[in-house]
Amino acid sequence: MIQSRSYHFKYQTILSTIVVFLCFASGPVFSQTNLRLTPGFGLQSLQWYVKENKNADSRFKAYNFHTTPTFAVSLQLDIKHDWMIFAGWYTYRSKVSFKYGNGSTIGYLTMPPPANIFPLGLQKTIGTHRLFKVNRQIEILKGIFGIQSILNNDRYLLVFRSRLISGVSYDLINSTPGNLSTTNQTNISLFFGLGLQFFNADKDRLQLNFIYSQGSKEISDFDVDYYLNSKIYSGKLGSKGSFFAVQLAYPLQMFKL
Repeated sequence: MIQSRSYHFKYQTILSTIVVFLCFASGPVFSQTNLRLTPGFGLQSLQWYVKENKNADSRFKAYNFHTTPTFAVSLQLDIKHDWMIFAGWYTYRSKVSFKYGNGSTIGYLTMPPPANIFPLGLQKTIGTHRLFKVNRQIEILKGIFGIQSILNNDRYLLVFRSRLISGVSYDLINSTPGNLSTTNQTNISLFFGLGLQFFNADKDRLQLNFIYSQGSKEISDFDVDYYLNSKIYSGKLGSKGSFFAVQLAYPLQMFKL
């Protein structure tokens, strides 16, 4: 009877040890797979190019540095901080601007309903970076038999992961000015960029993304007339809906696997 209880106790001990080991072993794999809702805000500049220059004025150029605000929200599936799959919605309003003469700039800001972009993309972590060390604590622990181990506790002002971003988007363009713009005009764009995911311990914080999106077809041309030295000039700008964007976003944890 005593021997039977002894075997039963050993069996329970071994089983408990296996369960604990599996919990700790599987923890790093599954605990870092997260589904997040990520709202964002940023600035973008719609890219235009000179399509026609009737008066051959070499000073007439598209000016692609004016920005308009953007708003976005996405679902992000972050797999072990290594790969991220995301899909969502992105919106902006169009702004047309050009330069002529001695560097003067004229801008046209449109205020109809905004363009709606639906991206599907992938992010790949390429590195983890720690900048500006602010504190270092060294503890010397004496182990068994007088063996000493040194543990470094380094703290940094900025800790972030860098990520490559790529994907494709379906664009519903209903606010771009010009002769080609029609209601519910569509476009397909490819985008790529660089993302910075700031984090503290194991919790992700602010995201900073730099994105370039390239449209597949021309969505608008815009006639331009302007006066210079009592002479009228005319030209035409075109756009494929391409843009540069800087985005700030903050991931909100929905659930963790």
